[in-house]
Amino acid sequence: MPPAQATSALAAALQQHVEKELTQYGQRLGIRSQKQQIELHFSGGAEQQSCSQWRFERPQATEPPLGRLSYRIECLAPVTWTGRATAEVKYWAKVVVAAAPVAKDTQLSQSVLKLQLQELGSLSRTPLFHLNDAVGQVTKRRLNRGAVVSPFLLENPYVISRGDLVTMRITINGFAAVTKGTALEDARKGERLKVQNNSSGKVLQGVAEGSGLVAIDFTAK
Repeated sequence: MPPAQATSALAAALQQHVEKELTQYGQRLGIRSQKQQIELHFSGGAEQQSCSQWRFERPQATEPPLGRLSYRIECLAPVTWTGRATAEVKYWAKVVVAAAPVAKDTQLSQSVLKLQLQELGSLSRTPLFHLNDAVGQVTKRRLNRGAVVSPFLLENPYVISRGDLVTMRITINGFAAVTKGTALEDARKGERLKVQNNSSGKVLQGVAEGSGLVAIDFTAK
């Protein structure tokens, strides 16, 4: 294979490999690229060597295929040799951003959010891609207009507040009973909290399962 053809074939093969990685990346996130850009650079004269079958490996294969990526090239036929290449990869997709300034400890509604095209490689954290994933969540800090919204910036809202009258579902070795209690702490879904049984006055510890519902399990472990 003449050098010019070798360069073209190798570039086309690596380009296809990177595009496949980007497709799989988008599928994992449940998104579709609006635009992508791949710029390849070969070192050590790899593009000048004859080859008809390649294999490409990326050391950080578990990391998103974004930004500057390094690849090991292995020629499998007609003769074996190895080389190196880098790919500068940019990938644009619609992400959730703040449509207006949002104060800390605000429960998000769709009216303060919008989707905006963003190059994902420029972000330090994986963003949210669907408005419904942010609606109802509470901000951990202030969001400026246009700020990209990521799970790191949000937390679940409290489903139980201190002083709330709650339903206590008590389970003891498979037997269940329901009674009323008073929450002694705030809690988000899945968090532990102390509640006082309104009948006995005893303070118990349970798990917030939803608005006004606490599960208490005395089943022997």
